[in-house]
Amino acid sequence: MIEYKTYIANKIWLTSKVRMVAESKRRTMNTILWILGFYYSIASLSVHLFRVFHGSYSSEVGAFFSMIGLFAPYISLGLGLIKSSDEYRKCYLNLQKLLDNPSPSISKKYSDILDDSPNHNSYDYIDFVVKHAWIEMKTLTDGTSKNVEATTMMIVTWGFRRFFLWFFIVLFFSPPLVYWWFCFFY
Repeated sequence: MIEYKTYIANKIWLTSKVRMVAESKRRTMNTILWILGFYYSIASLSVHLFRVFHGSYSSEVGAFFSMIGLFAPYISLGLGLIKSSDEYRKCYLNLQKLLDNPSPSISKKYSDILDDSPNHNSYDYIDFVVKHAWIEMKTLTDGTSKNVEATTMMIVTWGFRRFFLWFFIVLFFSPPLVYWWFCFFY
């Protein structure tokens, strides 16, 4: 039978690591959206500055690029990516303090910390398990010291989400490049 302190320590460690993954994902998405906004702002500016070299649709293309450049950062703000990543950071730092300074009421403090912070979604947990147990091939245990393994479904959903993330990044960053390519080579 597993000791209760070890059980709680394992749960705290696992929750802390999943919250780190959640924070990292949200900060990365926030950065991508801000870069996308800046990128489209530069594309819009270049379309308007070099209008002489383009066809008759440069105003419409420039307006489209301007709209994307303007609204991409607002999407980040609307989703609250920075706010939620800060809350996850605060949570995992508090959990780490709890692990560093165990006390008799560790279970109560653990519950209080989780009550004060937003819960991560199931995909954050899947990302952590796949990265830790499958990609890095490390041993991962849950609160009861049972091995946690990445299931085939976890790996497949992780792979699909990675594919679609990169697909949409390429999709959103390619229109200015395609536009400039047609302008200069046709």
